[in-house]
Amino acid sequence: MNAKTSTIDGTWAITFAIPRGERSLLLTVATDGETAAGTHDGVPILDGRVVGNELTYTARLTQPFAIEISARATVTGDTMTGEAQAPRGSVTFSATRTA
Repeated sequence: MNAKTSTIDGTWAITFAIPRGERSLLLTVATDGETAAGTHDGVPILDGRVVGNELTYTARLTQPFAIEISARATVTGDTMTGEAQAPRGSVTFSATRTA
């Protein structure tokens, strides 16, 4: 990791607004320049990119069913807001840094 830690690095408690209510999970992010690695609900994130305070990534989820999502988020301090796109549409999410 670079000597300067990204403002996006950390563990995030995310809440997705889904049609049947809310779904909560953990996102971990570690950056190296413009590349982001980590996990989304325990699944490795793919194609993670960081530009300024914006994060984009994809993840191939297996629970509650197999689906690939593409997420885009903006970080301000210890708060993250964004949108995840899936084959059946998009959902918004918000997150708070926990570590």
